[in-house]
Amino acid sequence: MDKYLDSKKVLFIAPIFFGYEKDIQAELESQGAEVTFIGDNKKLWNKDLPTIRNIVKKEYDYLFVIKGEFVEKTILELFKEANPKAERILYQYDTLKRYPHIIEIFNLFDRIYSFDIEDCEKYNLILRPLFFVNTKESNTSIKYDISSVASYYPERLEVIKKLKKQCREDNINYYFYIFLYWKNFVGKFFKLYKYFFKIHFKSLPKERMFYILDHSKAIVDIPIKGQNGLTMRTFEVIGMEKKLITTNTSIEKYDFFNSSNIFLLKEKNMKHLKNFLSIKAQIIDEEILKKYSLPLFCEVMFRNIEINYLRNAFKD
Repeated sequence: MDKYLDSKKVLFIAPIFFGYEKDIQAELESQGAEVTFIGDNKKLWNKDLPTIRNIVKKEYDYLFVIKGEFVEKTILELFKEANPKAERILYQYDTLKRYPHIIEIFNLFDRIYSFDIEDCEKYNLILRPLFFVNTKESNTSIKYDISSVASYYPERLEVIKKLKKQCREDNINYYFYIFLYWKNFVGKFFKLYKYFFKIHFKSLPKERMFYILDHSKAIVDIPIKGQNGLTMRTFEVIGMEKKLITTNTSIEKYDFFNSSNIFLLKEKNMKHLKNFLSIKAQIIDEEILKKYSLPLFCEVMFRNIEINYLRNAFKD
């Protein structure tokens, strides 16, 4: 099978996000690319600009930027000047409501993708949901009916508290792990002290997190308020063929949505969770599942492939 990036040079700029940047780089390299990586990191871009300038002035076939929160416009202009024929691709996995300054670099890219339907409509971007790294048929025993491993924010903790109460009432076995880095806690102490014994001060190692997910029947996903793009957790769950409990109503628009597999969590329907957990999960069609795999995530953007991810009722 031909490798679509055979002998191509890719400059890849992305945040360090739970090792997924390494997974993406490995996929691009498996397709024959020679990849140079630069972290989208505030400290790096403040201290190492001369080094970054030297890197971007080299010869490349592609520039692939994920998020670009700290990427300076002058660096992108320098890349364009040094590589006028290179394709420049940008991907957003956060809502632009939270990072509106990124819009200022849009004109320096040939194609811009986003996981957020509203941002795609507003800024004429291309919809591309996130991905799972690989499918895994679980043969492990189930220890938890419901689990959640997530970082802290106020609305998320409030939902988890209500979920915990419902689980206790219905005798549903659960595992909830909410973490906040200690330095952030110190800055918010007077707001958060009442939760001191409910919040952890370090994230779980990735291996431990996947152990919890693998031993759970259903996984809870509570995205940040105002975000309608589907989280990475959504696709981790789909890839593991687990049930999903989420507050993100936009998930109904996607072709993999099935009410036997996905529970739209609302304050007034928590009492129906036990029934949802008792229903057998439905197998997602292989062709639909493939759309959300890491290999296709990369191929779609580098080969400019058009794919529809929405159910018929939500297509334009």
